[in-house]
Amino acid sequence: MTLNWKIFKRLADDLAQLRGLRPHPLIEVRGFGGEKGVSLFVKVEHDNCDLTDPLRSVKRKPATLMGAFACDFNPHKSFWITASSGNFAIELGVLANEMGKKVFAVIPPRTPKQKIETLKSLGVDVVSISKEEYNSQQGDLTVSVARMLSAKYSNVVNVDQYSSILNPFSHIIFTAREIDEAIGGEVTHIFTPLGSTGTITGIYEHFSKFYPKVRIIGVQPAKVHRIPGVRNIIGEYLWRPEIFGLVDASMVKVLTVDDISAYKALMELEIEYNIHGGPSTGMVFAAVKREVETGNIGE
Repeated sequence: MTLNWKIFKRLADDLAQLRGLRPHPLIEVRGFGGEKGVSLFVKVEHDNCDLTDPLRSVKRKPATLMGAFACDFNPHKSFWITASSGNFAIELGVLANEMGKKVFAVIPPRTPKQKIETLKSLGVDVVSISKEEYNSQQGDLTVSVARMLSAKYSNVVNVDQYSSILNPFSHIIFTAREIDEAIGGEVTHIFTPLGSTGTITGIYEHFSKFYPKVRIIGVQPAKVHRIPGVRNIIGEYLWRPEIFGLVDASMVKVLTVDDISAYKALMELEIEYNIHGGPSTGMVFAAVKREVETGNIGE
């Protein structure tokens, strides 16, 4: 372990204690893939089942780093704005309340009503983009609006998860490290949903360096979909998060899963394996099943 990595590890440990970022264990999906010689683990990133920390999601990691830096580097700016389909803005809203900041969240039309209600309960002002406006743009209109407003108003900081290096960095020091410490020497494939692409970029940076034989697989929805928090970035879509440019595309496989397959897989994961998750979890599980069933993974 190098000196630099020790510093990052200490930073992660300190943040974990201060911000409720203790790692969750990997959960094995028992009974899945045994006949193919496959063991599947799910990296749970929430406490929603026992309600000890119901707002927590994987977005707490980048929101913590990015919010802290936004406050330190712009202490006199009172307003934060962010483009988010829910979870990142929720985590940012919790942090902003502690730091005395005000958050504006620019959200896409498919954002679940429950997420919107949670945002408003945290005091976040919600800027909703209509379906017509959203679908008329070649890029992501929520990202464009957030960037435009932060450029226009001097008292507004854009906490931009799509371009900030702190997003993948948070997953290097937290998510990738947690997987490594749990099963690093045994893992052969890592599947992750594509949204802001911070998770896949951070995991790629870590595992391509320490375990270059591990296959990193990104899972995206169809171009038109109703799965919150994820986006179609490989294919016809003309815009993708800037941080995804850090990934060597030739080293990452991207699979596409439609809505029906994602929600069907989510129900299977819940009913047959007692694993709780959201629609993006079902999307990833559907991709894993497809790869195992077609013989791309396993004996």
